[in-house]
Amino acid sequence: MKFTLTRSTAVNLSLVFFAFVLPISKALSNAALALAITLWIVEGDWKRKYDILRRCKPFVVFVLFLGWLALSMLWSETLTGGFWSSHYRSAPEFFLRNYLFNFMIVPILLTSLRKSYISYVVSAFLSAMFLSELFSWGIFLGWIHYKDIPPSDPSPFMHHSLYSIFLAVTIFLLAEKFRKLQRNAYRVFVALFMLSALINLFLNGGRLGQIAFFVALVVYTTVRYRTGCRAVLFAVVFGMGIFGTAYKASPIFHQRVDLAFDSIRKWGQGDYATSWGIRAKTIEISTEILKEHPMLGVGMGDARRVFKALAWEKTHNGFFNMLRHLHNGYLQIWMDAGLVGLFLFAMLMFTLFKMRLPEGYRNFLIAFLTVYLVGFVGEPLFVNRQPFMLFGLFVAMGMWYDVRRKSEEER
Repeated sequence: MKFTLTRSTAVNLSLVFFAFVLPISKALSNAALALAITLWIVEGDWKRKYDILRRCKPFVVFVLFLGWLALSMLWSETLTGGFWSSHYRSAPEFFLRNYLFNFMIVPILLTSLRKSYISYVVSAFLSAMFLSELFSWGIFLGWIHYKDIPPSDPSPFMHHSLYSIFLAVTIFLLAEKFRKLQRNAYRVFVALFMLSALINLFLNGGRLGQIAFFVALVVYTTVRYRTGCRAVLFAVVFGMGIFGTAYKASPIFHQRVDLAFDSIRKWGQGDYATSWGIRAKTIEISTEILKEHPMLGVGMGDARRVFKALAWEKTHNGFFNMLRHLHNGYLQIWMDAGLVGLFLFAMLMFTLFKMRLPEGYRNFLIAFLTVYLVGFVGEPLFVNRQPFMLFGLFVAMGMWYDVRRKSEEER
């Protein structure tokens, strides 16, 4: 069969490349996305693309949400005092490089992905996660020495909190892949891969993904098997069994759980000098600020400066000057863009949950969105490039299915 490299094929190959490098390298994923954007522009066909985008409600709401974040710069007293200021010079630069640039994976995939390439994109991502796991296991076993990463926390290519989110997503993606496979050899391999990812999730120190996985497991089991209370009970018992086994078998998980309970105990005694105590104090300080700016927040360009000033006034603790974000995605959106921003974010999630999708992808996407909704409690995932790109990749694929189904129904 003769292979012809058309503009459309080039775009699709760039999407496969992007999915592969996303879990491995921030620099390569940026380069891959830049390549995809360039090829997408060269591809043209703007009338068709515009028609697809305007008819996709989740895409429109996503644009409105990001647009409101951009508008929040208008009521910021300065454009150089946001929570991004340790890495970017100004709020416009942060918005363009972190939000707008990373968001571009959504319109590219939504308008240019061909059905025959969907499996390639998913397989590329899973292949990269498999490679990442090999590195992680190698570090854990002491066979690989990479960037001074300790065997006690083997997260090779990103911070352990973010890696745990990637692992949780991978487990649910593999679960749906396992269900579709017919050949036993493939099913055995996928089952072992899934087991490896599950063990790996509890070998690293990312509590965020572990908790998100547990909640998403309950939701996924309920949606997948539709047996009501029995499914919920099974998922809870199964999840507790996983956590109990991990607590006994994984030293890092055991340590992190004990540390969490110790932090909560000290917080209850008024000691905020712990991981959980700092988060609690951050919420307390932020809430006081937001009482004066509930609807609009203080603006993406000024939030860190305002927070630091009040934190110093209340605590005289210089630690809060080092916070890169508020350790809570919902609080971060509220601080940056007010209740209006939170409402638009809620609308985005609502429209994503309401999409009409093939059953297998619907099950996965519900678990995927649950992982992010829980993950947002402990981390503003959208301000980190790799989890924001990951979100864009899989929600855009859901949008692709939704738009195509509507088009078929209209014919």
